[in-house]
Amino acid sequence: MEQVHLFTKKLKPSHISHTLSFPTHVLEAFPFPQGAHMMKFEAVDATDNEWTFSLSTRLTGAYPKPVLLRSSWHRFVEQKGLVPEDRVAFFMERDDMVRRYTVRAQRKVMILMGQDVWVDVEDLPLTPPIPALPRFPKNPLHPILQYHPRVSSSYCQDSDGAVLNSIVRSLHFFVPVRMMW
Repeated sequence: MEQVHLFTKKLKPSHISHTLSFPTHVLEAFPFPQGAHMMKFEAVDATDNEWTFSLSTRLTGAYPKPVLLRSSWHRFVEQKGLVPEDRVAFFMERDDMVRRYTVRAQRKVMILMGQDVWVDVEDLPLTPPIPALPRFPKNPLHPILQYHPRVSSSYCQDSDGAVLNSIVRSLHFFVPVRMMW
C-alpha cells in the first residue's frame, strides 16, 4: 500500500480548544455515506494506538467546511499534550477497497541549517518545559555572568582560586554560571 499525504496543519489556539478544520480538498479521501454530513473514521498514531474521529461538514453554505468535532478531537489533543504551534499530519493508505488513515502529532524541536526539525510528540522526553533564562543584571558592579552549554558539569577550585570547568558539551540550551574570582 502506498501512503498518501492528505494534509499537515500547524495548530492555533482555536484548534486546541475547539475543532480542527480540514482542507476541503481532503474530503475526496473520506467516503461519506450518501446524503450524510458526518462520518466517523479511525486513524492510527505513531505508537499504533487507534483513534476514532468524527468528521463533519456544513449543512448549508457555499462550501462544506469540514471539521473534526471537538468530542473526538479534544481527547487526542489532551492525550498527546498538544499546544499551539505544534502540528498534525494526516495520511491515507488505500488498498482495493480498504482505506487506512494515519495521524501524526509533532512538535518543532529546533531549526537546523535553516530547516525546521519536527519530532513526533511520542518521541519527546516527559519533562516539563525549560524555563526562560534570567536576564543580565543592569548593575555594572554585579559579578560577571557567563553562559555555557549544560548537560553535566563539575566545578572545583585550584590553589590559585581559579575555577576549573569540566563540561560535557551539548547543543541543548545555556544556563548562567557565576564566575568566581
